Amino acid sequence: MRLAVNADSIDTWLAQALAAAEVSQRMDFDFVVEDQDVGLKRMKNGEVMACICASEQPVNGGLVQYLGNIRYRALASPEFIQRYQQSGFEHMPCLIFSADDRLQHRFLQAQGIAEPRNNHVCPSSYGFVNLAVAGLGYSMMPELQVQTQLDNGELVDLVAGYSLDVPLYWHYWQTESPALAELRQSVVAVAKHHLSH
Repeated sequence: MRLAVNADSIDTWLAQALAAAEVSQRMDFDFVVEDQDVGLKRMKNGEVMACICASEQPVNGGLVQYLGNIRYRALASPEFIQRYQQSGFEHMPCLIFSADDRLQHRFLQAQGIAEPRNNHVCPSSYGFVNLAVAGLGYSMMPELQVQTQLDNGELVDLVAGYSLDVPLYWHYWQTESPALAELRQSVVAVAKHHLSH
């Protein structure tokens, strides 16, 4: 079962969703990790059986089902914020997953700033958390993943009350097998408990 999925889903709610389907015990998964804004290209190219991404437009021969929203917050360590509070957002180093990751850009645009000047590229969502806690940069992180760090004060909001909800969709082929239908239904059910609506 080749599945295109964003790293934040793998690192938060998806494992539970896949394991909840009895049919998953008879499958070998091959995860293709792509940013949620570009993962659908794998489906368009016929490289995967299903895809979790932010696009609601199905590919030719495909169908789509809404899963919910993953909530992101602009977070950094208190020490990082103290260090950069005088220089402003445009001078703060930010963490990005890859060249396709535009969440930090969307945050800055909401603050009236065009582009980040300094980036650390880290293709690991757990790496994001570790780098941010260490004070190397700020990032848009899924609330699901960092609740412990928020609760203990290791990470705090750059802008109080700011969040960004990114919708996630399950893309699948119209010729879906009964086994894949069972897997999809499990994913949809578990997503309802973890993602916002």
